[in-house]
Amino acid sequence: MDRLLLHACCGPCSTSCVERLRTMDIEPVLYFANDNLATREEYDKRLDAIRSFAQAAGVELHAKPYDHDAWRAAVRGLEDEPEGGRRCDACFRHSLAAAAEAAAKGGFEGFSTTLSVSPHKNSPRLFAAGHAVERPGCPFVEHDFKKRNGFLRSVQLAAEYGLYRQTFCGCEFSCQGENPRFRNPNPAADNQTLDFGLRTSDSRAAAPVGRSGQAVVELVVAMLAILVIVGGLLQLVLLAHADTETMAEATAQASDAAASKGSFADTFSAIRDWEAGRDNLLLTPDDREVGGSLAHPRNDIASRTAPAGDWSALDDATHTDIRSFAERGSTAAFGFVHARAERDVEVLPLSGPLFGLHQATTGNDVWMVKVNDLY
Repeated sequence: MDRLLLHACCGPCSTSCVERLRTMDIEPVLYFANDNLATREEYDKRLDAIRSFAQAAGVELHAKPYDHDAWRAAVRGLEDEPEGGRRCDACFRHSLAAAAEAAAKGGFEGFSTTLSVSPHKNSPRLFAAGHAVERPGCPFVEHDFKKRNGFLRSVQLAAEYGLYRQTFCGCEFSCQGENPRFRNPNPAADNQTLDFGLRTSDSRAAAPVGRSGQAVVELVVAMLAILVIVGGLLQLVLLAHADTETMAEATAQASDAAASKGSFADTFSAIRDWEAGRDNLLLTPDDREVGGSLAHPRNDIASRTAPAGDWSALDDATHTDIRSFAERGSTAAFGFVHARAERDVEVLPLSGPLFGLHQATTGNDVWMVKVNDLY
């Protein structure tokens, strides 16, 4: 779409919408139509802001003449509706109808609105209002500008452009909520300058204080999160280091025991097989060893080395201890040695309350085969 008329509610909201459309190779034309604004003073402030933005960003801008009486007629009978209710739907249709007429007369291929960038505006209801007033050959084009942090981007760009940023929607009814500061002291003076308790100097002076307070809270939360992450990583490093040391220590102990002289004749019971544990599955941690004599491993070695009792394969061998092992009866020739190493790990001050740790110990068990008189 080459020609899109973009209904603009204000300068700040227009910033990120124009930026988004340009990334889509769409060069919009802004149309400022806001009869809903309660006073001519507020209308002029917002018109000046969007003119400033349009000039700085190089965007074409057109403005509809201000006609608050026409808007009051459009929402007549809905004055007591809550903010965000049916009065807002009528307001959408009034503003977008003006944009639709301008788009059709100007030969645009379609029109859209910046109102969808606001988190306070319901996009499906906005789109329904746009489609309700679209003209043949000039449809309403749905752009949900609040997506992908569109509103946050508009706040950033408005600050960069130095634009006046209002603190209320615009109509007199949006200022008459539960907060008495926003009540219109003279409802009959629709087109007069009204004081809604929203003087620009007051609101702008107060805004940085609120933002700075929120920034301090966010900074504290971020720092606490970083401390928790760093503390957890340091605790993991300590545990991993202790685990490595205990594994090395247990391996060294088991190696020394496996290489030492000694017989297992009095204590050794050969492990012949394994049977499933409580889970009825083999090769799982709860498997149980089935003990037995050396007959099974001895016979297995003999049958593999000397099929049918033929030991001739060892005639030229330098060491023939495998034959004596097979023939020596019940004397234990090999067994298993076990070593265990444990280490207490320091619990960091932050890890204790965070992970519920009072003390931490890591350990490793190592089993090795011990062979006696067998090369």
